[in-house]
Formats: sequence, C-alpha cells, structure tokens
Amino acid sequence: MVKKKPLYFAGISLMFASASSWAIEPPLLVKPPVQQEPDTNQPITELSLVEKIVGQVESQGDSTIKGIHFVGGTSLDLQLIAQDVNFLIGQPYQKDLVQIAIDKVSARFHDNGFPLAFATVGRNGFADSKLTITVVEGYIIRSEIVVDDPHVKERIDDILADVLQEKPARQETLERAIALINDIPGYQFTLSLPRPKTLSGATSFRIEQKNREMIEPFVGYAMQKDSDKSMSVGLRLNANRSYLQSLTMNALVPIDNHDQQFYSANFTHALGSDGLSSALNLTYYQDSEESELPINGNQVSIDNKIERQSANYDLSYPFILNKNQRLTAKVGLLYESEDREYHLSYNDTYLGQLDDSIRYLIASLYVTSQHTQENFSFSVGVGVNQSVPSAFDYTSDLGNSQLYDDGFRFYEMNVLSSYQLTSRYLVSLRGNGVYASESIVPSQRVSYGGVNFARGYPEGTLEGDRGYGAELKFMQRNSRKKYYLNPFILVDYANAEQERLTLPYSELASAAIGFEAGYSRNVHLSFDYAKPLIEHHRFTRDVFNLSLRWKF
Repeated sequence: MVKKKPLYFAGISLMFASASSWAIEPPLLVKPPVQQEPDTNQPITELSLVEKIVGQVESQGDSTIKGIHFVGGTSLDLQLIAQDVNFLIGQPYQKDLVQIAIDKVSARFHDNGFPLAFATVGRNGFADSKLTITVVEGYIIRSEIVVDDPHVKERIDDILADVLQEKPARQETLERAIALINDIPGYQFTLSLPRPKTLSGATSFRIEQKNREMIEPFVGYAMQKDSDKSMSVGLRLNANRSYLQSLTMNALVPIDNHDQQFYSANFTHALGSDGLSSALNLTYYQDSEESELPINGNQVSIDNKIERQSANYDLSYPFILNKNQRLTAKVGLLYESEDREYHLSYNDTYLGQLDDSIRYLIASLYVTSQHTQENFSFSVGVGVNQSVPSAFDYTSDLGNSQLYDDGFRFYEMNVLSSYQLTSRYLVSLRGNGVYASESIVPSQRVSYGGVNFARGYPEGTLEGDRGYGAELKFMQRNSRKKYYLNPFILVDYANAEQERLTLPYSELASAAIGFEAGYSRNVHLSFDYAKPLIEHHRFTRDVFNLSLRWKF
C-alpha cells in the first residue's frame, strides 16, 4: 500500500469517487436444483366404508324418526351438529336419507379440523322411533416409518410425537407434521393415513421412503451474447444429522482466461424437530477489471481489484397455517469485508494506487408468506436490513470518507406468483424491490440486467440504492414422461437510482421469446432471445441468454 499519495491524486480521487461507486459483482450463478415439491393437493386420508351405516338397522314399531341421540362427538357443540340432522325429524326412516345426514355430520367435523372423524349408525341404531348416531372423532395410535436412514427415522418419530399424543387428531397438528416431514432434504415420501375402520377410532400413519438423494453434484453454465460467461460446479450433501442437515458448496470455474474467483458454502442445521433451523453461509469473491476514466481530455487507465469475504448466519421458523399456507420468519446477521485496489496509469506510466476498504455488520428480519392452491401459487417476502454503527468501518483514499452512513437501513420485497390457465398454459409474475433513503454499500444494491430482469441487457447494467424490477411470463408446458419442453414469451422492466450519483439512464425494459427444456430435475436448459425496448447508450442490439444446469 502506498503510504503517501502524490498531490495530483487529490484531483483524480475527487472525480474518481463517484465512478468507483459502480461495483464489480459476482455473476448470477446457475442455481442448484430445488427439492421436488410434494403434491399438497393430494389427500393422504383415505375414505373408508366404515363411514357408511354399519350393518342392517332393525327398525322397531313406528318407522317415523321422532328423536335423534348422539353418542361421542364431544369436540363440537351438540346444537351445531343437530343442525345437520334436524331435517330427519318427522321423516320415515330411510337408509339413504339417514346416510345424507351422517355424511353432513362427518363433513362438519372435517371442516372444523378433525380429519379422521366420521359418523355412523349401528345395527340397533334405530329403535322406538329414536335414531342414535355415533360420532367417532379418530386418532393416530401408532406410526409406521419405512426409511433407510435410522437418523431420519428418529427425526420423523420426533416430528410425530405431538400427533401421536393428540386425541382426537387435529388438522393443524397433522398438517404441520406432514409439512415438516416433506421439508427433510434429499427425501421424498409416500404418506398414507386411512380413516379409522373401527368404532374405537384408532388408525396408523404410514410414512414410506419413495426417493432418497444423499449427494447431489451439479454443474451450471450461463452466458449472454457479447457478454461474460460463467461456469460453476457444486455439490449438495443431504446429511440429515444432528450436527448438519445439509451442506451446499459452489465454486466458479475460470473460463476465457478470466481470473475471477467465487466460492460459497452453506451449512444448514435443524434445531430440534419443530421446524426451527439455522443456516451459515460463507462466501469469498475476488475479481479485477480494467477501465478508463476521462480526466481533462485524457484517459487514465484503472486496474480495479476487489476482494470480498462474507459470513451470514440466519435463524428461521415456519408458521404452518394449513397445508396450503405458511409464514416463515427469519432473522440474521451478515458480516462482510470488502477491499478494493485501484492501480492508476497514464500512457504506460504508473501513477500509483488508491485503496478503499469497508467492514460492516447488518442485522435483518425477513418474513415470507406462501400460499398454494391447485392452480394458483403466491409468495411474498418483505424484509428490513439495518447496519450496526459500532461495527461499521470505512477507510478510503478516494477523498470521501462520508460516502456511506454507518447506520444505513434498507427495505426489500420479493414477489412470485403463478396461475395455471389450463392444464398446459401458465402465466407467472415475479418482482423485486429495494428501497433506501441513503447510500448503501455496493454489494447490497439492486442490480438489474440479464435474467435478473431486463434480459435484453447484460448483468449489472443498472445498479442503485433503490429500485424495482418485474417480469411477466406466459408459458406453454409440454411433457412426455420425465422430459419437458416449455416455450414462453415474456416482458420485463427495471428501474433504479442512486443517492449520490445521477445515472445517465434509470430504467430498462425488454421483451423475449424462448423455451425451457430438460429431463426431470437432472437437466434444465433455458434459452431466450431478447430485444431491448428502451434505448441505452451502450446496449441497443438484440441478445440471447442461455443457461444450463446438469445434476448428476
């Protein structure tokens, strides 16, 4: 590091301070495959013939129903249940008519959160003009867990502990247990829960391993015409142990003689069996870029080198409202250090070095709401991020030590929604926004371009302290066995601005046509041809984007 800067650096650094606010950022790596989502619309409870009237009812004397008596069913108010059967009073006893009434009673218990309940009439259920309806509320007496890994079996046992202790079984407890079981990484299960077949109300819950993937290696490749290419390799280990739930590692592979480096490791840990989990994400990034800065009609060459290290620790907890809705709350701490070196030269004469260094700690709170139905899904996440002033340190030779507020704060929102118009046609909307009233550190700014909105422009074309992006996509889905080919058209838009710098442009928009193709979760190829819709002083030509993910 140069200890003492020449005097002419003062003028250069003042002009350079604004230009340096543009960040060299790592590329958007192709994401690893996500765990296959369970079909939440497929019921696991199986209807049983026990819900029909048991045996032949022997009517004695007058066959007109003059009174109705209930046995069991104490979880609901008797007056509420009576509303479903009052129409029988004064009617002649008819098995089909009585069946309608007990079906209504069963449905009322299901609607009120008792999924295993049923109503029936016994062999001697109608005598002396009085109808006796027996309500069995149902409970789970035992579980049958068929999995290879004893650690996973033990975890499922822990998850089901509350379910097995509950009598009668409640819908919310059962759905939470099912969601937590389906969240176990690397596993797919077949779940079976028959409604009770006897008047005791007891039944068993069977969880059987359908598929298991302990190690998932993958390769990703992404490129845009006339822009940078990126290739990454990764590995996900689904350990499912008390000390480690999963480990995902990712690394950038240098191509085109580029010395860019990026490594990440994500560790997740299940804290108990109630859904509370922690995640530790470590990243390292290094890159360099050559550019020129015009000063008084002369071009000063700048070799910009960056090294960034970060550690992010999160705690998250799911609030499972029902099988179609959940809220997830996450709190976290991010520590990041970033060092930049600017080597300046003019006409092959080395002028010296300027250094820029920043250290900060950010506390965050993020809440996600997810809602899924048969043809519709919606997810929205909102978060607030606050820098900790006592942990903030910024030193710079650029002549502006007040570039960032040590207590900066910014808000973020992410939206994702899709609607299945027909069995083959899908429309989806995704959006992202960040708002800050002050200048925030480069790595936390919004960055648009490429597949991150504005596909008709390179990644990082538009950066800002605040901004938003949106994409509307219309897709046709075609599949045969495990192969799929999904053509689509889309339009996207992005807008951003910086607090301390007036951008020569503040918005981007593009339209694209393309397709997604692949095989199951193993191969995924995405290609689109995009056209910029808003003029940009550097990017005006049509481009194509391509990304490929291959999971071994």
